[in-house]
Amino acid sequence: MLAVLEPITLEGVTIRELGSAEWGRLKDVEGPFHGRVLSPTETARIIVAEVDGTIVGYWVAAATIHLDPLWFNEAYRHHPKVGLAMLGAMVHTLQEVGVTHAYAVIADGDQPVSGELAEKIGFAPVPGRLYGGIIPSKEP
Repeated sequence: MLAVLEPITLEGVTIRELGSAEWGRLKDVEGPFHGRVLSPTETARIIVAEVDGTIVGYWVAAATIHLDPLWFNEAYRHHPKVGLAMLGAMVHTLQEVGVTHAYAVIADGDQPVSGELAEKIGFAPVPGRLYGGIIPSKEP
C-alpha cells in the first residue's frame, strides 16, 4: 500500500492528496482537465491546493506512456511506409492494453518525416518545453 501525503495547511491553503474517489471534482475546476474525469489507468496521483474545500490548484502525476526511442538502421530510415506501419502497430498494441494517452519526443531534425508520421496517427505538437529530472530518493 502506498503512503498517503498528510495534509499541509499554509496561510489558509491546504495542500493534500486528492483520493481517487474525488478525482471527478476536477471536471468542475478551471484548467486543463475541466470537463474531464481522470481514470486510474492514466493517473497515478493528484495533489491539490484547497481553500475552504474549493480546489484552487492541482498537480497531476500522470501514468503516461513515453514512446521513445523509435530507431531504424540507417538503411531503413528513409522508408516512411515502414515507419508508419511501426507507429500503427504501436498504437494498436497500446489500445489492446487500454492506454489512452502517450507522448513522444521528436528531435527538431527529425520533424519533417517523423513529425508527419506522428500526426498521421493522431499525435500533435504540444506547446511548451519538455523537462526531465530525477526524483530524489526518500531519506530513511
